[in-house]
Amino acid sequence: MTLITENKYPYQSISRTADHVYDTPSGKLPSVTTILSTTKPEKDKKALDGWRKAVGKAKADAICNEAANRGTRMHNYLEGYVLNGEIKKAGSNPSASDLTCS
Repeated sequence: MTLITENKYPYQSISRTADHVYDTPSGKLPSVTTILSTTKPEKDKKALDGWRKAVGKAKADAICNEAANRGTRMHNYLEGYVLNGEIKKAGSNPSASDLTCS
């Protein structure tokens, strides 16, 4: 089943390079992650460093890995819908912890 009933926009395929840059018909564009990392205020970086020290490196790494894995799963889930109109069967949960932190 798909919720997309018409193609309003002529989407074109784009490719991503290893350095988080997308090759688009309009030229090379940085990824959202790159933009957010580059524009993050210094106070946010200091706050994250403080949090990392407070919880300890091992715990902070585990939390960060779990969050990154969750984001990857959600991205793949949404991309599957956008590209293929694929909706997961009832009961599936794209944010469930089905990947191990490494």
